Formats: sequence, structure tokens, C-alpha cells
Amino acid sequence: MKVRHEDGLEMTTYGAWSQGHAVVDVPAEEVPVVVLHVCAEDPELGLDLNTAEGGKVSTGMAFRSWGERIRFAVEPLSETRSVVTATCRPAFLLGLTNWGRSEKYLYRFLSGLRAGRPTEASGAAAGTPAPRRRDG
Repeated sequence: MKVRHEDGLEMTTYGAWSQGHAVVDVPAEEVPVVVLHVCAEDPELGLDLNTAEGGKVSTGMAFRSWGERIRFAVEPLSETRSVVTATCRPAFLLGLTNWGRSEKYLYRFLSGLRAGRPTEASGAAAGTPAPRRRDG
């Protein structure tokens, strides 16, 4: 088990599974906009489901990976802050190790959310891409 506390994030990794949470300075109903921006800025993170209550993000298959799945839940802390709790695991459930990919993707996702709300200009520039649909 590995515990990581940095950049306002708390993460725990158990073999190929990672979980963590981040407090974001946006209301829960605005978290989907930030999630959309994070996934648009990171080409490896494919958005599968995105609501004010939570959603799913996944990565594609690669030569040495079946891909990863991130599931997240959003809870309001106040009118202006929320906490996002997420778990990242390999798409292929029998993997015992994934050489740190789950931790890497979860860190990128949570730290992107922690960076905050996209500006109107960057949100407009990124557009509103449709979520990628994946089997599974």
C-alpha cells in the first residue's frame, strides 16, 4: 500500500488499484464543466459519463495495457466547494500490477480538477466535445 499526499490531493494505491479525493473550489453542479475541460486537455482521458453526481473516465488500450477506468463521485461541501472522490483500476480485472498507470492517471485527473474552473475563453476554445463511447 502506498499513500500519497501532495498538491492538495490524497491518494492511496493498492497494487493496480488507486483511489483518492480532491477538494475543488467549484459548486457540485459546475464540476462537470471542469471534468469536461480536464478530459479535453488530456488526450488519454476519454470521458464516458459526466454528471453533477459523478461519472466515468477511461483510457484506451496500449501495447502493454488493457486500459484504465476512473469512476468518480461528487459531493458538495458548501455552496462554493465540492469534493471529488475517485477510483482508478485496470479495465482488465485480473491485473495485479500495472506499473503505476492507475496512480498516474488518477493523479492527472484529480490534479486537473484541483487546478480549478476553466476560464470562459478556455472553455469556449475547448468546445464541448461529445463523450467517447467505449464498450465495456
